[in-house]
Amino acid sequence: MLGYGEGEIGSDPDEWLGRIHPEDRDHIKVKIDAHVYNHEDHFECECRMRHKDGTYLWMLSRALQSGMNRQGNPHGRVPNRHNGTKGCRGTAPS
Repeated sequence: MLGYGEGEIGSDPDEWLGRIHPEDRDHIKVKIDAHVYNHEDHFECECRMRHKDGTYLWMLSRALQSGMNRQGNPHGRVPNRHNGTKGCRGTAPS
């Protein structure tokens, strides 16, 4: 959806955050913190993500916590699902 081939995108969260439009980034960080630190089991956000060609597309991202360890920290998450939301908001200028 974002124009990248297999192996061009890593799994580092900072890499993912770096593709979010600067105007959306602070709001998304707040949602991520609530998901991780407030132990909210469901994460969903709609934001503009940078395509490989430099344009921004509206995307819907979702994740679920996969449980907690004995210390109360999340084990991990179900892999993020990204869905283009072009019909909802359209594309945004870069």
